[in-house]
Amino acid sequence: MSVSRYYELELEKLNIEFENISLFTKHPTTIGNYREQVLKKYLRKFIPNNLTISSGFVYDFNTLVKNEIYQSQTKQVDCLIYDENIYTPFLKTEDFVIIEPDSLFAGIEVKSNLTFYKEYDRGNSIRSEKYPLLNEEGIPYKYSGTLIDSFYNIKSICNIAGPYKKNFFKGIFSYSSSINFQNLLFAFDNNELQKQIGYKHLDELPEYICIPNQAVIYFSRVPITEDEAKGFDPSQSEMTVVEILEKNKAFGLQFFTNALKISIDHNLSQKKPHTSGLFTAGLGAVKIWGHHFDLNSEYK
Repeated sequence: MSVSRYYELELEKLNIEFENISLFTKHPTTIGNYREQVLKKYLRKFIPNNLTISSGFVYDFNTLVKNEIYQSQTKQVDCLIYDENIYTPFLKTEDFVIIEPDSLFAGIEVKSNLTFYKEYDRGNSIRSEKYPLLNEEGIPYKYSGTLIDSFYNIKSICNIAGPYKKNFFKGIFSYSSSINFQNLLFAFDNNELQKQIGYKHLDELPEYICIPNQAVIYFSRVPITEDEAKGFDPSQSEMTVVEILEKNKAFGLQFFTNALKISIDHNLSQKKPHTSGLFTAGLGAVKIWGHHFDLNSEYK
């Protein structure tokens, strides 16, 4: 059996579970929680036994403000991968945890469908904190959708756990997407998301956004080609889109899994990435394109 076939079967399992829950309920929270559990079960296969996967918060007592614990923690993150042997969690239940930054290895947001759109404040003509952007007609707006929610959640991890304190994997996984990727690039290229969300550095962004049978988006310091990378500008970042073509629908899942595995292995033991075998991104039928945008990418 080929490596690509292995991931095709794994993706089929995920999609079957995805559909199964929809047969029994239309309650969005129940569906979302179930699909989080399905992804955690999948990821469990690819991480060492000493690491744990749970949803919850990252909390740093060093940033405690006025003795209010909630002010020094992240938003709730769907999937935290951590080592409780480094630090005992502050709070732990069967499916919920509050951990310290130094025990964190990955933070992943899980969505059933990834959405991204403009929301207008049509009754007003003045920008506000809630609607910080202004279109050509003078109408205030902001970007909304599940992707924006995930961006805020990932950034909240960086505010507490980094981005410079610890190198940890940051990702978004969605079973489907209605996003126009060109519009997403446009929003970064025009400095709109930087302004709305408050991005100051590339490391506050997720490294990878995976929609398994559609695309993988990744944000990096340098362009994907060596010729372009030679003269990269540290005041800029790169958004690269790998669109999955019909011949290899599971390439996105394989790519995302490999990236997570490399990150965890490197943080655990400084291992070099595999060059062949099950834990490689491999080759697939894909279309790759991307562009740089203004956001500092220089290492801190």
